[in-house]
Amino acid sequence: MEHRHNSRARTDLKVIIYNKGLPVAVGKTKNISREGLFVRTVYGEVTLHQPLEIQFVPTGQRCPSRIRVKTCVAHKTSIGFGLALVDNSDVAREGMKQLLDIETDRIEFKRSRPRISA
Repeated sequence: MEHRHNSRARTDLKVIIYNKGLPVAVGKTKNISREGLFVRTVYGEVTLHQPLEIQFVPTGQRCPSRIRVKTCVAHKTSIGFGLALVDNSDVAREGMKQLLDIETDRIEFKRSRPRISA
């Protein structure tokens, strides 16, 4: 059953996963919205509703700063897990909005580029 209230942008941003304040794994985002994200990772030692922190690792213009937000595991698959944002601070909300805006602009730019055929 689908519970998304916001559209998601496809992404591949590198993240560090923290459990109880300690880094436990790395992963890459599959998609992101203002209220959550899906992280592809081999780290599978999570349970539903488990609190985790995610820190986005800057990669040029795509991630302006090391944004770290509190999340909760919403669902789990064999390739990763979906996280719901639980950090209601202005910094976290603005950081997620900024990342989503950057990724949406990147996607729109890729779609609007003319394709060159040989």
